[in-house]
Amino acid sequence: MPVSEYDRGNKNAKPTIPVKDRTFAGLKRLPNGHFSDSDLANLLYEATEESAGFFRAQGTPVVMKAIVVSGMMQARAWKLVPNISR
Repeated sequence: MPVSEYDRGNKNAKPTIPVKDRTFAGLKRLPNGHFSDSDLANLLYEATEESAGFFRAQGTPVVMKAIVVSGMMQARAWKLVPNISR
């Protein structure tokens, strides 16, 4: 993307809502403008419950499998690890 196109899009993407009034994920701001600690903690907990959000004890999230396999194949091609499949 050319810089001129980025600049043009960036000018049009300026937010109209002031930062102190913005919300996300359905969270409501407290009177002091902050988000509730428990609401934020619940949001983080729920995000890491999803399989793509955490690493299991022995494994890789499904969305990362192709990257892991690609890395293994490249390491074998560079002879960094023994190829035990043969």
